[in-house]
Amino acid sequence: MRRKSWFAVRLIALVMLLVLSVMACSNPKSSEQQNSSNTGGQEQDVSKQQPQKIVATLYFTDKGFEKLVTESREIEVQPEQTLVEAVLKELFKGPRQPEHETAIPSNAKLLKVSQAENIVTVDVSKEFDAGDIQEIVARIMIANTLTELPGVKYVKFYKEGQEYIGASGEPLGLMTKMENLQEQQASETQAVDDTAAKKYNMILYFAGSQAMYVVPEVREVDVVGRRYAQTAIEELIKGPTMPGLYPTIPNGTKLRSIKVEDGTAIVDFSKEFKENHSGGSAGELMTINSIVNTLTEFPSIKSVKFLIDGKENETLAGHVVFDQPFTRNEDVIGQRIILYFGNKDANYLVPEYRDIQHNELNIVKRIVQELIKGPMEDGLEPTMPEGLSEKDVLNAKVSGDTAVINFSSNLKTKHKGGSAGETLTVYSIVNSITELPNIKRVQILIDGKVQDTLAGHMALDEPIMRNPNLIKEQ
Repeated sequence: MRRKSWFAVRLIALVMLLVLSVMACSNPKSSEQQNSSNTGGQEQDVSKQQPQKIVATLYFTDKGFEKLVTESREIEVQPEQTLVEAVLKELFKGPRQPEHETAIPSNAKLLKVSQAENIVTVDVSKEFDAGDIQEIVARIMIANTLTELPGVKYVKFYKEGQEYIGASGEPLGLMTKMENLQEQQASETQAVDDTAAKKYNMILYFAGSQAMYVVPEVREVDVVGRRYAQTAIEELIKGPTMPGLYPTIPNGTKLRSIKVEDGTAIVDFSKEFKENHSGGSAGELMTINSIVNTLTEFPSIKSVKFLIDGKENETLAGHVVFDQPFTRNEDVIGQRIILYFGNKDANYLVPEYRDIQHNELNIVKRIVQELIKGPMEDGLEPTMPEGLSEKDVLNAKVSGDTAVINFSSNLKTKHKGGSAGETLTVYSIVNSITELPNIKRVQILIDGKVQDTLAGHMALDEPIMRNPNLIKEQ
């Protein structure tokens, strides 16, 4: 893409941005920031990785496992930990108040925790199984604790790598916040009516914007009897509802049949599945992984075999071997991030969706590095200085609701200046990072030090809040 000079703007755009930047930056300083200024804040190095202290609400139960109770607790999140991991580790320690009880067995272990989009997956050891009622209460404690955290809406449970099955023998599915213990117990133990429809939160996987990852979308659906797999395919055919995601099943495709034999789902599609496919190895893999990862969310399905008009095919569209069963591929599961770039006249910011791995260790740093790469969509312009590289992002951390980004001096020396250019640079960073649910403001450092301005116009001496006035959809 040809990189235009986005600093040559019209006078009216410059005036508008000056007004907006003044309005957005006129935030009162916290006492901590005032102290920094009083002690020579420009020489203060605040970029070192330190434990982050947060206050979390932990859910426990009363002695009789009849009602939920809460404890507010300050927790240290170590640099190598995620927020979810730190909170769960604290929950497993048990309550501090003597009248409270935990339903989590003392010998139960937390094996693995991961997050994709707003879904947290929790894998526990077999010792977690302590009987129906206690086990249900333990899961509710975990689900309620996690869904108190920003960006978490659903929790999915595994035990020793196998998805939980409810007491009724049906998939447990995604758990959300539950206030009434008895309601959850009843929903898990009631017999299945093969003729009645019930609400179920289902994970569907669709293609991300670069066709590198499949990204989960949770959809509440009506499932009749045990037709989970059939319902999942029908929902995939409808396509995604979340912005930044794309369909994976070709137009006109119909589901002819689906059955599960010995852990393998045999899915038979109509001829349009092959005839209308756009082709390309990436496109084929998106289609396959979308369907396979969606169906293997159900514990009874371990692999998927494809048929077209009742017959096996060597390939789907000429690239990927297609006549053998496929198993789940966790490596292709991603998550969306939203990046903001300039429009062609450099007078506002436009969102661009991008997908990255779901287990990205430092998502804040990754967002800034993606901004440096520049936009992929036509009609958008870079906001970061030309010549800046990913290595110029020295560090990134989160402290409370503030993200701290430490750049090399190149951010200043390579910037061409100008109020309009500085405003777009700063707010492309701030608006992109504050799309994360736990971030409210961003502190930009240069070589570990607080700066008065970026290049003479845009103030950087305190954390900057989001400026929605600069955002406009393309």
